[in-house]
Amino acid sequence: MADLILTSRIAKGVWQLTDPFENRAYVVAGRDRALLVDTMAGFGDVVGLAGELAGGVPVTVALTHRHCDHVGGSFGAGEVLMHAADDVEDAWEESERGARLFAEVARHDGMVPADEKCAVERGGRPRVRHVGEGDVLDLGGRAVEVVELPGHTVGSVGYLVRDAGVLLSGDAVTPESR
Repeated sequence: MADLILTSRIAKGVWQLTDPFENRAYVVAGRDRALLVDTMAGFGDVVGLAGELAGGVPVTVALTHRHCDHVGGSFGAGEVLMHAADDVEDAWEESERGARLFAEVARHDGMVPADEKCAVERGGRPRVRHVGEGDVLDLGGRAVEVVELPGHTVGSVGYLVRDAGVLLSGDAVTPESR
């Protein structure tokens, strides 16, 4: 399944993951735990891959916002972190529908094997623990700060990895070219 997800190192202990739709997620490795920021559309074992990249430490899943191309892989993950404003029933139902549509298109267009199930087809909705401005996630020797970035969604957040000089912002701070 890992071949469905491309990886590239962008800083020491920080990797970018890319799924067949070119959705992005990020792994930040600390000594004691890894942070997986976003889970893309849900193809492959993104949580398992995050743990492998980080050297086998436990993985915490953190979401930048509620859209299916960011939360799709969180189904079956157990628990995720996200802002309370995006943790609403209608948004989770919309994400489930969107993830199933991504899967249908990906199988139809040959982007994934015909028998490949996406995370929403393999597992249930995760439990959610809320985060907000100023929260600090301790990964063991590395801190990641939560920064509220409302606009793309009311509960959009970023995860600031100061020691790497990286803000993982989902769609809240995304350059667009036309």
